[in-house]
Amino acid sequence: MKSLLTLVSVIVIALGMTGCKSPGIFATTFDDGKKDMVVLDTTPVFPNTVAVTDFKDLRGDSNSAGTVFWSLCPLMPFGWVSYDRPEHGKAMMNTANYKHDMIASLANAVAVSFDTSRIFNSTYASRDINDLKGDLILDAEIYTARFDAKLISYGLTFVSPVLWVVGLPATYLDSQLDMKLRLYHRSTEKIVWEYPIKVEESGCRWAYGRTSEEIEIFPKMVREALNKAIPELEKYLDANPTLLDDKAVEKKAEETLEKANQELDNSKKEQQEVKEAEKTAPNI
Repeated sequence: MKSLLTLVSVIVIALGMTGCKSPGIFATTFDDGKKDMVVLDTTPVFPNTVAVTDFKDLRGDSNSAGTVFWSLCPLMPFGWVSYDRPEHGKAMMNTANYKHDMIASLANAVAVSFDTSRIFNSTYASRDINDLKGDLILDAEIYTARFDAKLISYGLTFVSPVLWVVGLPATYLDSQLDMKLRLYHRSTEKIVWEYPIKVEESGCRWAYGRTSEEIEIFPKMVREALNKAIPELEKYLDANPTLLDDKAVEKKAEETLEKANQELDNSKKEQQEVKEAEKTAPNI
């Protein structure tokens, strides 16, 4: 029965992705993903509480889906779609489109990864600026969360699902994520840490693939990147313990400013002394 449903679904995909099908409902729960996340210790490494919020969406807005119909042309090996905003795609590979908040899912992925790692006492995601309780804020700028896909027809038009069912690749997916995380003190807005994430994952998929993988891949890429980033952050904070003390950071900034002002005063004083010396020097 499952095979029959799969065959029917892929044939429908091949015959046309009109966007009028029922959208898929997808939400990131991470119920089965925590086992893949880095864990530094059983107790918090640092006592701070971190609020993950205000991810800025700086992506482009070009979505192209009509090119998928090239897969129905004789001798054409594939049709394709290109989405700057895949959650708004009208013709995905496994379903019509998704009811999905991409930015919220990325923020949730970051919060769950940090909280699972136990690098801080607590890390949570919140979209309400008035609900923030953390002494540290973790936000991000999202530059790219792009989805490109090919529907492989092997030049056989609507006959291609027969090859998919017997095991040949049905689609080729390429997902790109480019973002930058920023951790800073809530009270002083002094930056503690910045980290760029630029990753890409691509490969063939088969007709029996999970219907959510086209969107699910982005939180997965975030988790994998943070598995490397979080241990590096721990070492960085261990080597620079005053960074987590906002008062220390503020004091250091004041000392730097005071030193700069003192150097400026000394420079002015030296210049004045040179001028005075020139005035009193005898003419030769």
